[in-house]
Amino acid sequence: MSTSASTERETMRRVINFCNHLLNLYPEMTVQTVKTFMIIAEKEGKSLREIGELIGLSDSSATRNVQVLEKGSDRIVFEGLGWVVTRKHPTDGRRKGVYLTAKGQRAVETLHDILEYGRD
Repeated sequence: MSTSASTERETMRRVINFCNHLLNLYPEMTVQTVKTFMIIAEKEGKSLREIGELIGLSDSSATRNVQVLEKGSDRIVFEGLGWVVTRKHPTDGRRKGVYLTAKGQRAVETLHDILEYGRD
């Protein structure tokens, strides 16, 4: 096996470990929610519609996944994770973007450590 293929496999193993880690810690999370978080972490400020399009979700499904990461809702029977916040876009007041909180940034740092150093 080439070094490149070996590195790719190791990276994939680490991504899977991170996803499993999140799903074990937060049983209310789904793989869609993990993907939603990773999309937001990759570039903050995306609208709910942009997030949905990138993952292949309807607007309502994207909203539900962001609610899990944010504050929860009446339909969700647990408190949200507090990893993201939805607020007005800084240059276009008509639209809202989704941004990481300090708690969300710490989760990103954990993801980085797992991917970079293999720590789980």
